[in-house]
Amino acid sequence: MKKILSLLIAGLLLVSLVACGDSETDTDTDSKSNVVEKEYVEDEAKTGKFEYDTNEKGELEITRYEANTVNEIDLVLPTEAKDGRLITGIKEGVFKGLSTIKSVKIPSSYEYIGDYAFAGCNILETVTIDVKIDEETGEILECVENIGTGAFMKCTALKSITLPSVVTEIPEHLFSECAALETIDLSNIISIQNGAFTKCSSLKKVTLSDELDYATRKAFLGCDKLEYTVEDGLCYLGSKTNKTLLLVCPESLNIEKATVSANTKIVADNAFINCTDIKSLKLSDSIKIINGTSFESCPDDIYTVYENGKYLGTEENPYMVLISIEMPNVEDFTIHKDTKIITDTALAETATLRDIAFEGTAKDWQAIIRSAEWTNDLTVYIYCDGSSDPIIEPIADVQD
Repeated sequence: MKKILSLLIAGLLLVSLVACGDSETDTDTDSKSNVVEKEYVEDEAKTGKFEYDTNEKGELEITRYEANTVNEIDLVLPTEAKDGRLITGIKEGVFKGLSTIKSVKIPSSYEYIGDYAFAGCNILETVTIDVKIDEETGEILECVENIGTGAFMKCTALKSITLPSVVTEIPEHLFSECAALETIDLSNIISIQNGAFTKCSSLKKVTLSDELDYATRKAFLGCDKLEYTVEDGLCYLGSKTNKTLLLVCPESLNIEKATVSANTKIVADNAFINCTDIKSLKLSDSIKIINGTSFESCPDDIYTVYENGKYLGTEENPYMVLISIEMPNVEDFTIHKDTKIITDTALAETATLRDIAFEGTAKDWQAIIRSAEWTNDLTVYIYCDGSSDPIIEPIADVQD
């Protein structure tokens, strides 16, 4: 009897072990079946594997690259996924820090290059961005339109890149520390952000656009070989038709007198920062864009003061540009009738201002150049030409 009982117990244990083994196998199989392999495609040269996925718009973008070689690569990005769908962009940081890419060709189907996409690719010499053009009209049909922050920063060997004409902004740090870059054509660019070319130590020539409406001095810090047009001790960058388009800085911080060129359109932010010896500054009436920080740390000698306001201008119109309010804790403020520009920082120090009296007409007021930020988020009422009725009620976002 004991022998029979022992055999029964042994049999039950064996069945239990077999069942457990089957259960573990099934679980392992189920686990493996839930693993989704990333979709990928290889280029014709078989340089590596490009993984792709859908972006926020439901379109395909390159999300990862795995090289097949440690040798130098002339990278040609794929245009299609395995199922024939177009790939339209590069996700941020995809190729960041890869030290094997010598050149890259980006197809016309790509609409964007993500932030830091090629940052730190230290042997990358050439970037070619394909453009698809209508042969009859010459119109651009397809190409990269947006390039992200720092997309090519620290590409220290980069020598050549031609930006498509539809790219109109150079974002922050796009080419910073590209030490081999010597020239670049920005004749279609209307905005150049901080640090865009910082420490481009070989950069000599920049061609700007006549339509440029924003550029900062900080965009070109550390570009020690950059060739400026120098007139009357002031350094300018220019376009093909206007060599003094953008006033960047004085030739020396010890400058005492400055007269801005008659053709200057933009005064860069911080252009005269720390020019503590300057006693006289005359602008040009061609200026359309100017920032209050352009004159940070400059002495009061350069300003004309009128009704609590600090102005800069020409000999004919010393009240052309309102820079700031002298004593900011006021509720009322008067603006001179000859004012043509109000800087975006003019009211930055006041939190109490409510009413502005403008001594010119309502038509003159509407003609003043001012950014949407000039009110410092205040609700301000404008009274023109002695009128008791405001012509504009809360004026935040008056003009872009």
